[in-house]
Amino acid sequence: MTIKTRYKAKVISAKEAAAHVKSGYSIGIQGFNNYPQSIMDAILDRIEELEGVVVYDIPNPVDKRVNYFRRLLDIENSEKHIKTISLFTTHSQERELIRLGRGDQIPVHFSNMSEIFRRLDPPLGVAALEVSPMDEKGNFSYGLWGGYTKAMLERCKIVMVEVNENHPYIKGDCIINLSDIDFIVENTTPQPVLPNIPPSKIEQMIANHIDPLILDGSTVQLGFGGIPNAIASCFGHKKDLGVHTEMLVDAYMELSEQGVITNAKKGINNGKMTVTFISGSRKLYDWCHNNDIIDVREVSYTNDPDVIKNNNKMIAINSIIACDLTGQVVCESIGPLQFTGTGGQLDFTRGAVLSPEGKAFLVTTSTGTKNEKMFKLAPVLSKGNLVSRIVPKHPPYAIVSVPRNDVDYIVTEYGAVSLRGKDRGERAKLLISIAHPDFRDELEREAREVLNLKV
Repeated sequence: MTIKTRYKAKVISAKEAAAHVKSGYSIGIQGFNNYPQSIMDAILDRIEELEGVVVYDIPNPVDKRVNYFRRLLDIENSEKHIKTISLFTTHSQERELIRLGRGDQIPVHFSNMSEIFRRLDPPLGVAALEVSPMDEKGNFSYGLWGGYTKAMLERCKIVMVEVNENHPYIKGDCIINLSDIDFIVENTTPQPVLPNIPPSKIEQMIANHIDPLILDGSTVQLGFGGIPNAIASCFGHKKDLGVHTEMLVDAYMELSEQGVITNAKKGINNGKMTVTFISGSRKLYDWCHNNDIIDVREVSYTNDPDVIKNNNKMIAINSIIACDLTGQVVCESIGPLQFTGTGGQLDFTRGAVLSPEGKAFLVTTSTGTKNEKMFKLAPVLSKGNLVSRIVPKHPPYAIVSVPRNDVDYIVTEYGAVSLRGKDRGERAKLLISIAHPDFRDELEREAREVLNLKV
């Protein structure tokens, strides 16, 4: 039997695939771009027939294919049928399900997510993933999301894939063979495209503070959004940068095309961009297709601090929500509201500071505004509509994602300060120096009168 014949024998409709889901099953979905839309839509069509089904996921917040949170919100007591368990909350409707107690989140570092699936008892009923078209050897790539996919595939009863002609064939530890697949559903939906967010004036100021602290030959991890884009825009004069990151975005492609990123001096995986998932523009997906320098790995590898530390001059740059005067960092909650997740922030912070000449930057604008949803819920220090992100203390129930013992640099538009090795009084003084000027007097008063610090 030829490979093509074997392939056709496994092709079924989404409705037929969904019929294999039983009450009590858990379903593992790949994260971000690799959302199996038609399979999930068909499963939701059966919701009244199912009880006790749990879905684990990390959706791409801009992926318009993801509509099952809305469908769950519209169905009374939907959690008795299908309950969503987030590993990193990204979607506003998912946050609403969690707020209502109809969904939940597992607190977990990104590096440990694979272990969640390897320890599930009973194992997953279904692993559902999106893959590229098949090659001549019967292999498919799920390279837009390495993440925890390998662990899902190792611990599940049924493997369902959606073959999407718009999914690039990406190289690395992200290949599945036809023989390991139970059912194939074909789909042609476009990949979600992340908006290219131009840096604001304040974000450019933040980038300018970080730029002189990054040496030639550094290995870099960036998130996405305005601040990372601004930082990347400063890198044009750098030499021999490398990439070891969880998320690959357009900035890396652009810097590679400019000759800034060579991956020649990383120390490990030289010549490769080591990543665990990819999301950005259509141009980025095309660039990654069959590109030998892209090396997608499981997140248990990319985000392991003991691996990260082996990169030379490792630089980690991640956004935060707020920092208190002792250096405790909040990045995933606003008071009691679960806003996002820890992700790889602590993984990379710890790995970077252990790297030879490594640095970890936690970045934020000095203020937010009360009309931002996050600060309506738990404002701490405010004047008029302005809310300080450098705070005397975090609000009740706030989740500290990076303990003060692990923090290296905190950066706002007013400067970059290193807290590593500094005593409590020095930390408070440095943090006040990069707070918005309108809040510095009050922060100093709180430091002296409440924290009993000399600043």
